[in-house]
Amino acid sequence: SFPTRRSSDLKYNSSAIDYYNTISNKYDDLLNTNPLNKIVRDEVKHYFLENVNGKIVLDFGGGTGGDLAWLIEAGFSVIFCEPAEKMKRIAVENVKKMNSSEKVLFLANKSSDYQSWTKDNLPFEGKANAVLSNFAVLNSIKDLNTLSAKFALITNENSSLIVIVLNVKAKYLI
Repeated sequence: SFPTRRSSDLKYNSSAIDYYNTISNKYDDLLNTNPLNKIVRDEVKHYFLENVNGKIVLDFGGGTGGDLAWLIEAGFSVIFCEPAEKMKRIAVENVKKMNSSEKVLFLANKSSDYQSWTKDNLPFEGKANAVLSNFAVLNSIKDLNTLSAKFALITNENSSLIVIVLNVKAKYLI
């Protein structure tokens, strides 16, 4: 069973969204050209499966849905948050091919803007047990303190936050 959607206004950095919409059709090929990316994805998968309790996961900045197959196979219900519409469309098509659409709630564009999430305007009902943010998602977010506060609104107490940060100059996440 899934939480239901709510709407809000999109406030994401439009240049990052534009970039990912522009490369959406070749994004998976770009990731697959570097064999280290498969190793990273596999390591994240194994760590996630060993450490996450509960069954509702927010795939934050899910891109083309590269983690959806293993999340679904492991029995998770996934709330998919991707503000780049063309990236999200590819993920939707990939899930349709898996015949697992009932396991994924794709947030509408307006609901995918974390900056507009408030106690009274959440993107879905209920709480996630974990947040997965794989690859460079957090590198596109300037205010990680705000993001942390927004995650606190949509997750259960003691939820897991599993992220990959490619910017080694990041001072802190929370």
